[in-house]
Amino acid sequence: RARPSAVSRARQGGVAMAQCRLVAKADEPGSLKIRVAAKAAGVNLSVETSNKAAVPELHLGDRVVKYTSAILRCLGKIYDGGDIYGNSFIESAQVDSWLDWTDMELDCSAEPPQLEEAIERIEKHLESRTFLVGQRCTLADVSLSCSLHRLQQAGTLKSLPKAAQRWFGTCTAQPAFREAASAKPPAAAKAPAAAPAAAPGAPGEAGG
Repeated sequence: RARPSAVSRARQGGVAMAQCRLVAKADEPGSLKIRVAAKAAGVNLSVETSNKAAVPELHLGDRVVKYTSAILRCLGKIYDGGDIYGNSFIESAQVDSWLDWTDMELDCSAEPPQLEEAIERIEKHLESRTFLVGQRCTLADVSLSCSLHRLQQAGTLKSLPKAAQRWFGTCTAQPAFREAASAKPPAAAKAPAAAPAAAPGAPGEAGG
């Protein structure tokens, strides 16, 4: 039996068939998460850099989804049969829990005040697990690994304990992460320069 195509697996409403476009600031911390999630979910995503975007926006035709975690959930549900959002209702709820926890504990500021405690919790959770939820990489792993990557790049996070480092290496070795992390977002479009004022007597100036 032939395997259903991506289009035939698309959810109702034509979301997957529409061009998905991310609009975000160049320094938006959630942008990497969204780009990794899109690649992992097999979603064709174009990226537009705009300094006017107060929060990340996912444009799906004439519809818009705002905020990083909401966009991640949307990408995870675009195709039926995908497992990036978990393989069951319970796993999806667990993914949601990790998305919310990452937002509160690690994305609350450039220097999370409870970072040491957060790393201890991650280490304990991963001591007997390969991934945060279930047996494969999910949106929970995408979100948390990208947050830790950001903290490492900023010099806020110096190192990770054994289990967390093993898991982090697994996440960052995923093709979706490598491709998204190596791609530079496009530069923001510059506003057109104002036309210089016409000098006195220039052509087109109203005469007296």
